[in-house]
Amino acid sequence: MAVIVETKDLCKTYGTGDAEVKALKNCNIKISQGEIISILGASGSGKSTLLHLLGALDTPTSGEIIFNGKSMKNKSDKELSIFRRRNIGFVFQNYNLVPELTAEENIKLPLMLDGKSPDKKYMHQIVEMLGIEDRLLHLPGQLSGGQQQRVAIARAVINKPSVVFCDEPTGNLDSKSGAEVMKLLLYLTAELNITQVIVTHDINISKQTDRAITITDGTVEGGM
Repeated sequence: MAVIVETKDLCKTYGTGDAEVKALKNCNIKISQGEIISILGASGSGKSTLLHLLGALDTPTSGEIIFNGKSMKNKSDKELSIFRRRNIGFVFQNYNLVPELTAEENIKLPLMLDGKSPDKKYMHQIVEMLGIEDRLLHLPGQLSGGQQQRVAIARAVINKPSVVFCDEPTGNLDSKSGAEVMKLLLYLTAELNITQVIVTHDINISKQTDRAITITDGTVEGGM
């Protein structure tokens, strides 16, 4: 399989002097097209830092990220913003839905920001697979946590991204809702052949992925 994301000696440091924290140290990983991987680690281990760097939400202190053979180095904030909209989907623990927008409007948001119209057939396929056809006109506050996360997943894949990054996607859900959302997330990305990276501290979630990368104190220890 072709390598879609690669890091070379990736480092991220916060603060200076006595307050300096090396959140990520010389990280070298490769992620292949269509692969579903998990990033495991305790709170503060650096796993979310790695996800934010891979998703172009933050920039490294040193090292390099290569996406589909092209370096992300020296890109402007505007270039990174456009890159994210067109190539990446995100699923967060807190859903991050816009409360004033309906579920349907939230799903379409990445396309609207890029001045594009949704592929109606594709969108229908997504919402049908996620079981939210009858919730599209509801506001986020009218939806359960599991339903909000399904809307967030639909939003993450509406632009047909190359990679979906998930940061503790079941963290705010009860065990039953979390298991259902995880099952749907894995099913949807597999059906659409989307590469997926899931940050989690849950070993049961990591067992459902193709490969697990473990991070301890900012250092990648396995699964590279």
